[in-house]
Amino acid sequence: MAKLEAKSALNFLFKVCLSAIAVYLVFSKIELDQVWAVIKNSNPFYLVLALLFFNASKIVSSVRLLKLFREIQVKISWKYNLRLYYVGMFYNLFLPGGIGGDGYKIYHLGQAEGVRRRDLLSAVLIDRISGAALLAFLALLISVFSEEIVQLVPGKLLHYLIIVAAVLAIPSLLVLVRWVFAKFKRVVLSLVILSFWVQVAQLICAGFILLSFGVQHNFEL
Repeated sequence: MAKLEAKSALNFLFKVCLSAIAVYLVFSKIELDQVWAVIKNSNPFYLVLALLFFNASKIVSSVRLLKLFREIQVKISWKYNLRLYYVGMFYNLFLPGGIGGDGYKIYHLGQAEGVRRRDLLSAVLIDRISGAALLAFLALLISVFSEEIVQLVPGKLLHYLIIVAAVLAIPSLLVLVRWVFAKFKRVVLSLVILSFWVQVAQLICAGFILLSFGVQHNFEL
């Protein structure tokens, strides 16, 4: 019993030290005086709205990932999954490549839930891919109506290529899931719908951030 308590205490101490190092690394890369000066000159109302939509996008993202987890029999609650998602976001701030949080989720659930890490990796990977596919679709859709982008290449060639790419973005995701990640095909339509709302919430968040800094032209929600 004493050995178990000592091991638990050491694990807790290790986690505290790791978190402290992570916080230090994050804040050592930030000019806090400049950040505070920017915040003071911003519109707090729009910043609050941006924060709300940012968190809304993360909540929807966590629901999307939970649907994938449940397809591989990861039996965790919605609240636990959301907390794990935010912890993963924290690790993404200081681990290279922005995938540290995904690695943490795979390792943690592999240890705690006894699920194969290969299945967890597949779930996390298709979660990323579905988000990227919808982001590409929305970006291409906006580009179709952007004269500045379409006119980069003379004639109508670029305009047609953008339309074709936008039309193929979602079907390509459906085909990928069906043939490469077949175990998730039952929830693929849910992934598309949730990914759409994630990216819309992110766009609205970005728009409110720009408005908070007084930028009112040359951007589209």
